[in-house]
Order: sequence, then C-alpha cells, then structure tokens
Amino acid sequence: MTTPSQVVTEWATAFNSRDAARAAALYHEEATNMQAALGEPVRGRQAIHDNFTAFFRVFPDSYAQGRARL
Repeated sequence: MTTPSQVVTEWATAFNSRDAARAAALYHEEATNMQAALGEPVRGRQAIHDNFTAFFRVFPDSYAQGRARL
C-alpha cells in the first residue's frame, strides 16, 4: 500500500521532472484541485493534467521543494 508520504514524494518528483501525465495520474479521475491563484477550481484528472502542462510551459523554472513529513 502506498503511504501519503510516498504519494507526495512521487508528486514532487513528477512536478520537478515537468511530467504532467505522471503528476496528474496521482489524482482521482474526478478530483478537484483548488488553488487560490487560479480562482476557480480545476475539476477532473484531464483538466488537472492540462493545468500542469500549461503551468510548466509558463513557469519552466519552478520546482517543488522540501520533503513530505506526513
């Protein structure tokens, strides 16, 4: 069984690799991602994937930092 810490670590790895598909695969098919900067929630795995793709294009130098402590 995957632990929450492992999921967060996998998410950070996918994010830092700019791998939208790998990051989005960690979300439930009907997940809702709420980010204050986006205003409206992003609903569904495909929309989350598309959001990651756009984010990586606009902010190519961003990265996830730190380590999960769950």
